[in-house]
Amino acid sequence: MAFSQRESFLLQGYSVVSKLYHLAYISESTLGENEQFVRDELQQILEAAKVNNPALSVTGALLYSGGYFCQLLEGPQGNLEQLFEKIMRDDRHARVEVLFFDPAPKRLFGIWAMAYAGYEVQARFDIRGVRSVTQLNAEHMGQNMIETLERMVLERQTNLGHTATLHV
Repeated sequence: MAFSQRESFLLQGYSVVSKLYHLAYISESTLGENEQFVRDELQQILEAAKVNNPALSVTGALLYSGGYFCQLLEGPQGNLEQLFEKIMRDDRHARVEVLFFDPAPKRLFGIWAMAYAGYEVQARFDIRGVRSVTQLNAEHMGQNMIETLERMVLERQTNLGHTATLHV
């Protein structure tokens, strides 16, 4: 899901002109427990991101963890709002919780239309905890999720034999 050099250059320039935002969310999957079906759906999500995100100047990372989608989206505010509305209507997601939606100093996953952090059987994050905590705790959980996504994407790229820098 990596961008070409030209696309990465254009994204870097775009984020200077338009204010960059990060939107972190977690949602419960409605896909069931069939691992192959879930993996096939994840592949469809990643392929759609590869096609659609460059036109929106959106990048990010996705982790599927124990029945939850954990995702960071980064791009212009209006484009993220537009994309997030589609996610909210997507019947693969339930109980969608925004952890934060804030201005960001830089892209963390700028070379990918959507970096894939992986598939985990056991849930790393608990959406029930998000529903019962303050906004400060939700933001803290979101920061922890971003750190996890960064680490997992780097590990995945290393395991695949790719060397990539996350920060653009």
